[in-house]
Amino acid sequence: MPNDHILPTGTHLKNGEYKILAKLGQGGFGITYRAEQTVLGRTVAVKEFYLDGRCVRSADGISIQLQSLSEGDFESYKSRFYEEAKLLARFGDLPGIVNVIDFFRENNTVYYVMDFVQGPTLHQYLLGQPQERMAPAEAAELVRKVAVSLAPVHTHNVLHRDLKPANIILRPNGEPVVLDFGAARAFISDSTLANSVIVTAGYAPPEQYNPSGKFGPTIDIYALGAVLYRLLTGKTPPPSPGRIAEDMPSPHQLNPSVPPSLSVVVMKAMAQKAAERFGTAEELAKELEALAKDAGFFASSHQSGQLFKNEMNASSNEVTVDQYDIDRNSEPLATDNVPQDILWVNAILVTAFLIVVSSIIAIVLLFTVSAS
Repeated sequence: MPNDHILPTGTHLKNGEYKILAKLGQGGFGITYRAEQTVLGRTVAVKEFYLDGRCVRSADGISIQLQSLSEGDFESYKSRFYEEAKLLARFGDLPGIVNVIDFFRENNTVYYVMDFVQGPTLHQYLLGQPQERMAPAEAAELVRKVAVSLAPVHTHNVLHRDLKPANIILRPNGEPVVLDFGAARAFISDSTLANSVIVTAGYAPPEQYNPSGKFGPTIDIYALGAVLYRLLTGKTPPPSPGRIAEDMPSPHQLNPSVPPSLSVVVMKAMAQKAAERFGTAEELAKELEALAKDAGFFASSHQSGQLFKNEMNASSNEVTVDQYDIDRNSEPLATDNVPQDILWVNAILVTAFLIVVSSIIAIVLLFTVSAS
């Protein structure tokens, strides 16, 4: 059966406190379910630690047993997953990080429970925009907010490692929330770890392709720069290994409306060498904030940001997309609205043209009558 590794619908966890309703998504490190918190009668998201290809369900269809993985390694991975869940729960007051409300061990694995947040992912939102991109002011402010939220997480030695538009949800008010820390792995600063390769082409720096690479906050900095690149240009950046042989065009080159100063920030965040990037998420956030204050193109950021929020509120009243449903694609929703001033200009030009044509016809008729 293709779904024999998924917990059956109706499965109860933690002595009946949570009831599994449906699968929402799956990655290499875990499976996410929609569930009911039975005591409060509310919907939550439950993430189960499940190493794809290394685990199978037992005969009961619920507990986990190992496959091609030692018990010692599995216990180490579970402990790390559990400790990260505990750590992420401490950041529940951050508006840009999904709130972890519970975590526990059961069925020979680990679970953590999150608020069930609804809304389109940033990827889904972009699919509905003209040229699949955002205005520079909006894009820079959105990435700045994500960087601000990630900064305290980094200081506690946790990386996301898979930042991309599909892992950022937009609340109805347009505020971004970072999702899927299932790929997050605790790290020791400036040390070499035997990490599994977790990459999304275009958003992962070169060192992330190396299982024994030195990982630090700069891998998330690169991904943030790549997200901003995507927002500004409507294009996914080229995979970082390929950039070694081929130079990558800047956002300003692909979209002239992007100020060169913002392009410089993006290209620095996406530098091939980790030492040449911004050192911390806080440093990147401050650079974007300073740019917002100094650059003239950000003068309309309040207005554009309000339009962005209005659009998000309007779309939330029409349809809500579950952010964990990674197999669901949004259809483009935006329409090309012609500004009223352009319509008036066109009307005036057409009227003038008709007057000129009428005058010419009258003159021709006058000469014809005179000649006869």
